[in-house]
Amino acid sequence: MQAKLRLICFFLIGATAPLAGAQDRLTLFFRSRPATLETQKKLISALEQKLNQTDGVLVSIPEKPVDLEVVGQAARRSAELISETREAYKKFDHATAIKRLAEAREVLVSGCGGASLSLFRSHYFLEGLIHFMDGKRDMARQAFSRLAAIDPAWQPDPKELAPKIVSLYQQARAELLKQPKSLVTIDGFPRAASVYLDGQKIGTLPLVQEGIPPGSHCLTVSAPDHNLWIRKVTLPVNSKLRLRIALFPDRAGFLLEGKPLEESGADPGETARAFGTDYLILGDVFEDKVVAVLINSSSGKVSKLIICPVVSDPTSSVRPSDCIYQGVIAARRISLEDKLAQLPVIDPPPVIGDLGKKDAKKTEPVSLVATAWYNTWWFWSLVGSVAVGAGVGLGYHLLSGSEDSSYQIIITRPR
Repeated sequence: MQAKLRLICFFLIGATAPLAGAQDRLTLFFRSRPATLETQKKLISALEQKLNQTDGVLVSIPEKPVDLEVVGQAARRSAELISETREAYKKFDHATAIKRLAEAREVLVSGCGGASLSLFRSHYFLEGLIHFMDGKRDMARQAFSRLAAIDPAWQPDPKELAPKIVSLYQQARAELLKQPKSLVTIDGFPRAASVYLDGQKIGTLPLVQEGIPPGSHCLTVSAPDHNLWIRKVTLPVNSKLRLRIALFPDRAGFLLEGKPLEESGADPGETARAFGTDYLILGDVFEDKVVAVLINSSSGKVSKLIICPVVSDPTSSVRPSDCIYQGVIAARRISLEDKLAQLPVIDPPPVIGDLGKKDAKKTEPVSLVATAWYNTWWFWSLVGSVAVGAGVGLGYHLLSGSEDSSYQIIITRPR
């Protein structure tokens, strides 16, 4: 009986959850192993696609932590190269200026998360000035357009620049602003993480940002106690970019060392909750097999150990992504059943067979044979009520209609 009651609750939960729009948030993280990196990339891509097509599942994949020291060094080196470009430009050494500017651009890409808006602005403006002085107006216009894309509000000072340069920049800016803008939608974890575009904060997760000019942009997402997420993105005209981001939590840094969960000494539930999702799929890709576990963040329970072979034959129909997917779905079902088991159970009324011997002696025998419906008290009570009502109604009708009757019934004895 208890199992039946739990089963009823299970179906009620399953029926109401889709209506409420609830989704299980899954974080998928596979630890890096250089020997199997290519296999890992293919597996994660295929597994992400399968899980995202599953009803009630929202998947996020945290990227490896960014080395802040490397980012800072790249931003500082880019600033030095731009200063050297400026000095070469003042000396009319445009060849050296262009060379230093190209070096600064390469460094700036890798350190865009640590670069300020003014650094990007200086880079593109210097590029435009140098091309303009060399008579390359089209290339100068392109550089000014990139500047207007990252900072549409910026305006050159006409007191410090030649009118032709100011005019060319204004033309490039006007043409850019007339073009259809791009739309960027960003979702991910943790919620309320700050989002920066080219060094300027534009909102928090989840974010829908309209009106972004086309061109190259530096996108950065940050949150306390989490690693930075940095990406250089290029937006075509009237494009739509959709990103799902998961920041890597600092307290889960031991996962990057490749240690098994049981050897790390960390609590599985705390580790899963650090990612801000309902489940953490933690995996390792070896040369001959893939091993993954699904951790329930609420209970901290490792639901299932999934082991799938890696088949080297490209014509084989056996794929590790299919095997892991089926294992994750099965583990998620087990986890839901564990949640169901935590629900309070309503005990059914006891029957004689469930009572102890001591209590059974004090209990009068109870017949377990079902009584026919026509032998029940409520059936005959209903029949009696109907008969009395019919009799009263008939009598009332006869008495109320005797005065107006045009005929009479006379009962006499025969003569």
